[in-house]
Amino acid sequence: MTESAQPTPAQDAALRQLTDTGQLTEEQARAVRGALWPAPQAVARQVSWLLEAAGYVGGGLMAGGIAIVLGERWGDLTRQGRAAVLGGLAVLFVVAALVLAGGRLIRVGRGPTGARRRVVGALLTSAAVPVAFAVSTVADVDDDPLVGLIAGLVVAVAAYALADTPYGVVMMAVMSLGVLATGLGRAGTTEATTAVVTVLGGLLWCLAAVARLVRPVALGLAIGLATALVGPQFAIDEYPWLGYSLGFGVAVGAFVLYHRVRELVLLIAGVIGLTVLVPELVNELTEGALAGASVLVVGGAVLIAASALGLRLRKVERVAPVVAEEGSP
Repeated sequence: MTESAQPTPAQDAALRQLTDTGQLTEEQARAVRGALWPAPQAVARQVSWLLEAAGYVGGGLMAGGIAIVLGERWGDLTRQGRAAVLGGLAVLFVVAALVLAGGRLIRVGRGPTGARRRVVGALLTSAAVPVAFAVSTVADVDDDPLVGLIAGLVVAVAAYALADTPYGVVMMAVMSLGVLATGLGRAGTTEATTAVVTVLGGLLWCLAAVARLVRPVALGLAIGLATALVGPQFAIDEYPWLGYSLGFGVAVGAFVLYHRVRELVLLIAGVIGLTVLVPELVNELTEGALAGASVLVVGGAVLIAASALGLRLRKVERVAPVVAEEGSP
């Protein structure tokens, strides 16, 4: 019996269901794909990558051409004219995605992961950028692009829903964090409020990743944890105990979450969080009495301790299946 070079839609849907429910990790799903549906010959892979690269380059050339036109004629165009050119670029990205998908946008976007799906997803997601600028231009709020960022986020989410790709996750992160930062700036919030809201924004990203609403899970967690670890820094100067409480909560929470979601990025975030926060806290408690070298020693000790904790958690993860297997009848 000859195996198909690609999984059937039903087989791909079954693998997706296993990863969505947490029965398989993304790495395990890739291993299954590699075992059951081996990659095509080297020449075919090279052709596929060349065609995929051509799609990316084509999209970049379109954007570059529009950028040159806008750079030369920007001052001559009315506000509506600028928005029309930007909106036209967004439409071009969508049309290019439709052409590459052969008119079957939803089928390609929901089908097996491959070069076509990645390029289609990238083109759709790229439309978010000109849409954001076009809406900001129409609204005439160049100094406060909140409306444009919201529009860009909506487009990025819609594009990801049609064809989910890592590039789409990154674009959603850029737009959502832009909305968060711009919204907090417009509201004129205090450092404490900024810290709390930023941490909550990061935790929402982590929740979306754990719920498999964004994939790969590790990328969603990395975005959420990075945001949540930056948030406490806004409050440390004016509200130190709030800042440290939030920071340590995020770092410890990353270690705790690792027991449920076996993603290495959680251990890395926990180690980085503790390594940054403990020296800061020691310096705060001693009112800067410790010299810089002493703070470095404290930081090194914390890094070693946090690394040891992470290694122990990894060891538990590897030993537990073996123990279970030996104890089974």
